[in-house]
Amino acid sequence: KAVIDQLTIGMVSEVIDGRTFEIRESGASHGRKKTHVKLGNVVIPTKGAGPSEEQHKARLEAGKDALSKLVNKQMIWWKAGPDEVQPPPPGADDKEAPFQVIGDAWLMDGRHINSLLAKQGHLDREAAYESELARDILSAEADVQKKEAYKQLEEALKESGKQQKKELEDRLKEEAMKPVPFGATGWIAIGSLGLLILWVLYTWLNSNKKKKVGPSKAALQKLAEKKNKAS
Repeated sequence: KAVIDQLTIGMVSEVIDGRTFEIRESGASHGRKKTHVKLGNVVIPTKGAGPSEEQHKARLEAGKDALSKLVNKQMIWWKAGPDEVQPPPPGADDKEAPFQVIGDAWLMDGRHINSLLAKQGHLDREAAYESELARDILSAEADVQKKEAYKQLEEALKESGKQQKKELEDRLKEEAMKPVPFGATGWIAIGSLGLLILWVLYTWLNSNKKKKVGPSKAALQKLAEKKNKAS
């Protein structure tokens, strides 16, 4: 049976609390004008020992606000859970009492409201029954599958990139280990170095020769003048 054929569409007229909303129905099989749909497999958080009364109250109000933003005055899909988890119907003498249903609900784009509020931390999960439809459906399911496919592709590309990088590094290491051939370029380099050494030696020898040359002309004149005076 197609998914859409298993669901009931309705307009939410009011949000009662963090997991319950009201749908007005005319001609419903249960004969009531109002149906209260209570989200299944989730519960309103209890206070516990940690938070204060003010903190707990603020959390409950935040949960109700979150549900209101999603469904109030909006069309939604819903489906009742198994019979064993349903509350007893209202008494025949109370005509104004709403019909109570525990089940699953979806936004029109297919997002599963029960799971969405639990994921956001507004409701606590409780495994009361099993449902194969307790998930995103329709276009929302397709979007999730598309995102998952993109994620898998991205991971595959990363792994491929790592492998290519490793292969390149291995090739570079192999090239670095190979001996470099000593060809004409090597001999030219050695020849140039030899010429440089010879030029340095030649310059050094010439500078030493200049240092060993005899006394200068001025020194010889002074020496001659001293001899003349002495004689």
